[in-house]
Amino acid sequence: MIRDDGLIYGQLLEDAGVNIRVDSYSGQVHAHWATYPTLAATSKANIDIMKSIGWLLGQKVDSDETIAKAVESAGAG
Repeated sequence: MIRDDGLIYGQLLEDAGVNIRVDSYSGQVHAHWATYPTLAATSKANIDIMKSIGWLLGQKVDSDETIAKAVESAGAG
């Protein structure tokens, strides 16, 4: 339900000319990245989180591989 509301809200924002970013992880439970740290989807989510923070700040973020190594070395994925 929350996901669907977010998707609809995102579409309304986009229709109003707001730049949006949507990342979705099909088949995963809410907060899978915190509950199941060893899932491949968790690694992808951690990378997407770093890229999204850069996007929000208007900064270019390194490649997925560079982010994955940084997240792994920090023990977050």
